[in-house]
Amino acid sequence: MGKTGAELLFLLALIHKDHQAFVLVALSPYRIEHYTTSELKKYAGHGCALCSVLSRALQRDDDENMDSFFEICPTPAMGLRNEIEWKTARHDGSWQPVHELSFYYFALPESPISIMIPSRPILSSVTNEKAVRRIEQAFTQCLMQHEGCPRSKVNLLPSRVIDVEAMCLRETEEREAGTYAALSYCWGGDQLVKTTHANIRSKRRGIALEALPRTLQDAVQVCVQLKIRYLWIDALCIIQDDGNDVAREISQMGLIYNRATLVIAASRAKSVYDGFLADIGVHPQEAIMLPARFSTACEGKIGILEVPRESSGTEPLNQRGWAYQEISLASRALIYTNGGIIWQCNAIFDRLAFDGIQMGSHPSEDLVVVTKECKAGTLQRVEWDQLVRIYALRSLTNLDDRLEALAGIAAITAPLWDSKYYAGLWRHDMESQLGWRLDNGAFLHDGNWRGLQAPSWSWASVNGPVCNVVRFVRSETPRGAKIISCDVTPAYPENSFGRVLSGRLTIEAFIVQARYADPSWLADTCMDFDAAHAKEEELDEIWCLVLGCAPDNGMGTDGVPQWDGLLLSCLPDKTFKRVGHFRQDLDRELWIDDEVSFDEYYTELEDEHSIGEEAIFPAEGSRRTVVIV
Repeated sequence: MGKTGAELLFLLALIHKDHQAFVLVALSPYRIEHYTTSELKKYAGHGCALCSVLSRALQRDDDENMDSFFEICPTPAMGLRNEIEWKTARHDGSWQPVHELSFYYFALPESPISIMIPSRPILSSVTNEKAVRRIEQAFTQCLMQHEGCPRSKVNLLPSRVIDVEAMCLRETEEREAGTYAALSYCWGGDQLVKTTHANIRSKRRGIALEALPRTLQDAVQVCVQLKIRYLWIDALCIIQDDGNDVAREISQMGLIYNRATLVIAASRAKSVYDGFLADIGVHPQEAIMLPARFSTACEGKIGILEVPRESSGTEPLNQRGWAYQEISLASRALIYTNGGIIWQCNAIFDRLAFDGIQMGSHPSEDLVVVTKECKAGTLQRVEWDQLVRIYALRSLTNLDDRLEALAGIAAITAPLWDSKYYAGLWRHDMESQLGWRLDNGAFLHDGNWRGLQAPSWSWASVNGPVCNVVRFVRSETPRGAKIISCDVTPAYPENSFGRVLSGRLTIEAFIVQARYADPSWLADTCMDFDAAHAKEEELDEIWCLVLGCAPDNGMGTDGVPQWDGLLLSCLPDKTFKRVGHFRQDLDRELWIDDEVSFDEYYTELEDEHSIGEEAIFPAEGSRRTVVIV
């Protein structure tokens, strides 16, 4: 028999035997009132183990009379959620949480209340028989029940795989199918064990398991336990000293991870030598055992254990640029974290160590999967903006891999969006993608900034976080820009979505040199430079190219619509190089009613001729066709 919300509330009302005066009042079927923060501290001082855990979440300056309460998490559509959430809220009836903790609850299998509480103690081992059985159960459930997940384990194999039964490198036949896992992991620097022209023949004959770094050994062990015959590892399945082979295989990496029977993510390992199958950092003995009773015939003890929250900031793999596409494109993945194994598929994120706790969002808290069958348009704008902003926060050993490490997602997305791809930007609505800028610019002064191997008009040309990757711009104004053509030269013809050698963007736009600008115009213009800020004497040589009119600035508090544009430097061959981004508020006097829509405001500006030839830009400006490289 499974539990109900009412039964669990009754259970919670009985577990605090340490204080007889304790009363729980049911506020709703899934919420019950607990103590005020001052009472929590008092009972913690009296030795209550649960109150001690809860009181540690409080801050020194917290309101002593804040309410606290337990909530029973709703059961997901598939599976159970054996989780209780504890929250505090200010004593104003709003119930907006100030502090939050999650707890996993379980019963011992021999306890009489195990018939009411189906969850069992946490698995601290990720390799024992129980752990493997939970993985197999999740796999079977995914194959049989999940809409949107592949119904088969078999798919086309990559060009090379590791045969874990024969322990050798195997080159596959064209369109050969089979079951294989793909490993996502941190290299942690150059690898000593990798495939090269000099050793590929010996690896075809055999690979000594004990000679592999710990993380690779662990990946082989997972495949053997789950009866998956083949394993793809980039260091071994790509000829690392062959540029053409590297480019060709990188161009297929999106499909390799997307088609894999399973992606094994060594999230907790900082390097290839660390491994990821050690016991997790949460142990059953840390649980608080409390008396519980459903009836006179059904009583025993329930275990309550705080559930650690997964965070992109704590797992090494979630900081790695290459891993972004490897995990986001996976149809199924086993993610090995310090808090246990997480099952990820197209339907659910399930914490297997906790016997059924499903997660509302991805454990790395930042994945955006863009490979949906949709036409280029609003969805593309939103998803690509989020994806690039998140991706740009991650690190790369080789900074010039900025486009390479995203090539798999771009290659899969291009036919779905029916749009050409130019060094990180899409041809559809490209004018709205040129207005990216560096986020805050805090990293610019650490001395480590340098231009990367990409056209200056691409966000991939800078090393650091970016924002406004896609910004809605009205480019059809008299001052709006129009893309004439765009050409890029890929570093490797085999990978048109990866690294580029050069790129030329031909654009027709209103452009003015700063030396002719009125001082008042410059004073009202916010300039964000891609490198160190231009010196005052250098400012005269800067050119301002207007992209169009944007609905809001995304920065200020008043949300005044703005002119949006690029800061350019003229090169000796008369082409231009992007050096930054500028934005300038439109006529503030017209923007006085918060309820006026942007379209209404824009129409009023047209009526006032404020965006026509008499716009506030310097008269010396003109509409020209220029080339940006």
